[in-house]
Amino acid sequence: MGLLGSRNSTTISNAWSQTIFLTCTLIVGLLLGAPLFHFIIKSSGIPLPLPLLVGVGIVGIVFAAVVVSQDAWLLGGFISLIVLATFNADIPILPAANKYPTAIVGRILLVHFPLIFLCLIAVAAGWYYDSPGVPVYLLGGFVVATVLSVIFGIRVKFIPAGFFVLYAVEIVAVVWLVEMAIRKDILTMKQLVTIFLLIIIGQAFVGVAQLLHQGSFGLSYLGEGGAYKRVWMTLPVVGSFSIGPFVAGFTGMSFTLSIFCATAIPIVASLAIREDGIRRNLLLLSLVLFVAIIRFSAADSVRGAVILSSLCYGALLFYLRSKDTLTISLPKGTKTKGICLVLLLLLIVLVPSHVTGDSFSTTMSSNSSPVEVVSHSTAHDVASGESLDLTSQNVSESDKTASTREKTTSKSGESALTKEKKLVTSANNTTKKVSIPFFSTANLGTRFQQYGVALDVFADHPIFGIGGVNFVHIAEDYGLSVPDGYSHPRLIHNTYLAILAETGLIGFSLYMGSLICIGFYGWRLLNMNSTDPLLVSGILAGLVGIAAFGFWNPQIYNMKITFIFWILGGAIFGEYQKEKNM
Repeated sequence: MGLLGSRNSTTISNAWSQTIFLTCTLIVGLLLGAPLFHFIIKSSGIPLPLPLLVGVGIVGIVFAAVVVSQDAWLLGGFISLIVLATFNADIPILPAANKYPTAIVGRILLVHFPLIFLCLIAVAAGWYYDSPGVPVYLLGGFVVATVLSVIFGIRVKFIPAGFFVLYAVEIVAVVWLVEMAIRKDILTMKQLVTIFLLIIIGQAFVGVAQLLHQGSFGLSYLGEGGAYKRVWMTLPVVGSFSIGPFVAGFTGMSFTLSIFCATAIPIVASLAIREDGIRRNLLLLSLVLFVAIIRFSAADSVRGAVILSSLCYGALLFYLRSKDTLTISLPKGTKTKGICLVLLLLLIVLVPSHVTGDSFSTTMSSNSSPVEVVSHSTAHDVASGESLDLTSQNVSESDKTASTREKTTSKSGESALTKEKKLVTSANNTTKKVSIPFFSTANLGTRFQQYGVALDVFADHPIFGIGGVNFVHIAEDYGLSVPDGYSHPRLIHNTYLAILAETGLIGFSLYMGSLICIGFYGWRLLNMNSTDPLLVSGILAGLVGIAAFGFWNPQIYNMKITFIFWILGGAIFGEYQKEKNM
């Protein structure tokens, strides 16, 4: 395959070995090579500045050389896109990037490099002459809606809103590139999900290492999180140990890694059903690994996403069996073992591990703090729900702000802050009466009040919204306060309400329309004989998990989760277009 061309039938037959080799080369280099280089330089006392970044650069150069030597420019680019989409490493491009509540503002992530590279190649190859599917047009309309929200929004902060427009353009580019890659046979859908699974397995092993180490390794420039609060767990024989947000690989936060694992579970199950022997056993072991990461991440919302994803997957399998579309040939006793394994894994997931309330009370010791403190491990992660890290300086500044606010309140009477606290207290008292088995409801009151404010904002600005990432800048006007340790109110912990409030009805309708297309195209694929309905079922169920996670979290502001979601969604779009045109 040349720089601009698609693969022919001969190259496709040899693509699996090349895909696995290139993927493993990049993953091993980033997860082992760069950190090893960092620790060798540090321990040897060589005065090399930023050795971890140098190590990442060396890995990039080596990988590029391998790609060029194999004449796999496009394949290597897409492998880089999928792999690097899971990393939290970023480079600030604005002096005050820290003051914004999300990494999509004022930062360049590693994934941007292959994204730009692939866009340049696609334009040079004339891919735009091939009409994309409806979802690309809908997302393109969403970009227009974000621009309109900047123009017609009230008191818009132009820097965050402008970066949100750019972010929407990037989402369109990701979907378009992946769709065209599938249609042009640069990647098959199975190869794409295999790349995804390999990097998530690698990230999960890093998470296991962090769990055993009981903290991070100080590799923040590669995307490792900072010093987090943790939950304590006690098991027989093992004794007491901590779990929580530090079990994150290089995704920045355990919530991100665990939702990736949740997405991977039904996909792995689909592949395991089709495989046999050692491959099936390895896939089943990866299921255990993923469930362990989810359990030790202490993320209630992800555990809920796993349950919904599993129910969706089971329903899709039942549908396929009822239509005689799915034939499963397993050795005697394998089905029983598989059912027992699934029930055991679900039971492990259901064991409560509340990330909220008083259970998060013990901070990590100082020796677990990052060695290299970088921008993405401080302010913006705290606000976006991707981090619980607070430096002493941030706390000090927040204390000063809180002190000033208290003085102002004493002079002017009851402030919005006091009103908000009363509202939150009332809401929390109400939700204490709500009981959801195996899950914590400690923060429901705060979330519901935030959702009410988002609907109020939408009611005031229903057509164009208030501009991307602007909710935090007007939330105080609606009664939401700045929590202790924060520089602004929290982001809306609901992806769909966030889009509704910030881009208005126009942007919300277009974005939701593209989501509906995933389900529609996926359903059509399930009824096509020329594709693998089992793999499609796994991908759809995994995407349902991410969509469910977004109902309780500001997932839209998390570039890593959003890119992976649309990479898998783009695979569905591309597969449908390819099968329809055959």
